[in-house]
Amino acid sequence: MNKAYDNMVFNLSERVTSATHILQKTLKTLGLVFAVFWVAVFLYASFYYYYVPVVAQERPVHFQFSVCESGIGICSFPTANVSLSKDGKSQVFNMGQRYTIILELDVPESDINRVIGMFMIEMRLYNKNGETVSISSRSVSASIQYKSDLLRSLETFMFAPMFLFGYMQQKQYLNIELFPDFVDNAFNPSVGLVLEVKSKRVDIYAGLLKVYAQFSGLRYFLYSWPFTSAFIGIGTNFSMLGFVVLLSWYNSWLPWAAANQNAVVKVILAKNRKESPPKSQPVRAATETVGCEPVMGGDGQAAVDTLILSRPAPTEEDSGLRLRQPRSVDLP
Repeated sequence: MNKAYDNMVFNLSERVTSATHILQKTLKTLGLVFAVFWVAVFLYASFYYYYVPVVAQERPVHFQFSVCESGIGICSFPTANVSLSKDGKSQVFNMGQRYTIILELDVPESDINRVIGMFMIEMRLYNKNGETVSISSRSVSASIQYKSDLLRSLETFMFAPMFLFGYMQQKQYLNIELFPDFVDNAFNPSVGLVLEVKSKRVDIYAGLLKVYAQFSGLRYFLYSWPFTSAFIGIGTNFSMLGFVVLLSWYNSWLPWAAANQNAVVKVILAKNRKESPPKSQPVRAATETVGCEPVMGGDGQAAVDTLILSRPAPTEEDSGLRLRQPRSVDLP
C-alpha cells in the first residue's frame, strides 16, 4: 500500500515538474518572440522617420513695411523674413528631396484689391552667411477673383446672417507657386528666405508659407502605401532578427550541438586480461586520450579498462601517443 502510494506521488511530482518545465519554455519562447517583434517595429519606425521627410510644412509670414513721414500710408514694399533653420541647420529641406513652395495670401475683398490689378511677388533664399542662394519672382494677375456687382450683392444678401455673427468673412485666398521644383544645395544649404510684395497699395490680412515634398521611388511607396510598406518592412526585420536568434540558439542551446562540441566516447579496450593485447604490440590511437578508468566485470574476475575520448587527435606517428595496457585489479 505504501509502495503504491509512493509511486503515485512520484509520478504526480514528475508530471508537475514536466508541466512546469514546458510552461517555462513556452513563456521564454513567447517573451523572446515578443521582444524580437518590437525590436523589428522600432527599427522600421526609425528608418521611416529618418528616410521619409514631412510631406507638408507651414510657416507664418509676417509682413513689415515703412510708414510715410506723415504717419499715414505705406511708403515701402511689404517684406517678410522667414527662418527655415535652427542652430544653423535646416529644419525644412532634406538634402536631395524636391519641394514645391507656395505662398498663400489672405486678402480682403476691398475696393482697393478689386482695382489694384497686377503686381509682383519675389522670394529670395539665403544661406547662413546672408548670401542669396536662389531667387524666384511671380506675377499676380489680380489680387482677388472678379465678381460683378450683382453677384456680390446676392452673396452678401444670402450669407448676411453668417457675416453678422462672424462665421464668414468677405475675403479670398491667393495661392502663388514660387518654386515648383526646388532642391536645396547640400554644400550651400538655405537657412531662411525673404518675401517681398512689390506693391504699396495691396491689402493683406495674413500670409502663410507652405512647403510640400514631392516623393518618388521608395519614399513614394512608403508614404502612399503605409500599411503595406509597414507589413513588408516589419516582416523583413522580424525574419532577419529571428534568423539571428535561431542561429544563436542553434549554436548554444541544442543538446546535440553541445554534445558535438564536447563529445565523449567510451571505448572498451579489453574485456579481460586474457583478451588484452601484448605490451610489445603497437596500438594506433585514433583519438586523443583524455582519461582511462578501470571497470569491474560482472563475475568479479575480469577487469575492463575504459578509455574516454573527446576530440580527434593526430596519429601515432604525429603525436607519439600510446594507449596504456589494461591493468588487473585484485578483487577481495
